[in-house]
Amino acid sequence: MAKYFLKRLIYAFFTVFIVITITFFLMHAIPGDPLGELVGRLPQSVQESYYAKYGLDKPVYQQYFIYIQNLFLRGDFGESIVYPGRSVNSIIARGAPISARIGIQGLAIGISLGITLGIIAAYKRGKWMDYFVMFVALFSISIPSFVFAAVLQYFLTVRYQIFPVTGWGTFAHTVLPAMAFGLRNIGVKARFMRSTWLDVMGQDYVLAAEATGMSKFDVTFKVILRNALTPLVTIIIPELAFIFVGTFVLETIFSIPGLGTYFIAAVSARDYPMIIGQTIFISTLYVTSMLVLDFVYVLIDPRVRLIKK
Repeated sequence: MAKYFLKRLIYAFFTVFIVITITFFLMHAIPGDPLGELVGRLPQSVQESYYAKYGLDKPVYQQYFIYIQNLFLRGDFGESIVYPGRSVNSIIARGAPISARIGIQGLAIGISLGITLGIIAAYKRGKWMDYFVMFVALFSISIPSFVFAAVLQYFLTVRYQIFPVTGWGTFAHTVLPAMAFGLRNIGVKARFMRSTWLDVMGQDYVLAAEATGMSKFDVTFKVILRNALTPLVTIIIPELAFIFVGTFVLETIFSIPGLGTYFIAAVSARDYPMIIGQTIFISTLYVTSMLVLDFVYVLIDPRVRLIKK
């Protein structure tokens, strides 16, 4: 098993390295000058100092090797162009916890409601409750999160003034963006849980558990629920890496100082270090989540074993 996971770790490293390389050269292949508007009216000597500061006075291949050296030796993503004097590392360190808080709260809402609705639909299969849950799931999947955000803002801030419209600082500021993010995720979890639950209910080991005289409560929560949740892990753990991405638009709508606010500003201003740094950060989280998934899947499902070939 150790050899298997070591191999996966090596694959993960090369995957991240390829993402870094592709992202770097794609960003530099885009036409335009990231410092054009910033230093366009400054004296020539000042312009040259700015280009030298960000390494843009060198050929692209030299910039790449310098970036790789700084990244792997010092973990340095460079200095932001949009926010002079601030490193990309410090911006990510400040914005990531904010985005993670919104994303985790929203994911918790989506998972809890999605699983509950999926189980209800499975037990009420073919009845009006089943059709209603599937309609809610389809509605949730079809509507973008920013639409939910606008509706929530109107009803819970403008009309009834329960929560603040925008801003950051208290738990109340996290409720609406988390709800908007969570409502968007209910549908996938509900549909997946319904189909998985129905599949598990038809397995022989469930019938055997019922035949041994186990109570309905024990069969439901000790046999069916455990086995139905196992496949759900395969879609929940990778989503943890994207809690930072899924809130980008919501952060702009609610004026939340998370990664999304910085990333959108970086894209608009061609802030190479910021865009590349956040892309590497999110890609690394995703690859790491897949490694964690391998460990967790083996631990929670005793039927999964690594077979030596």
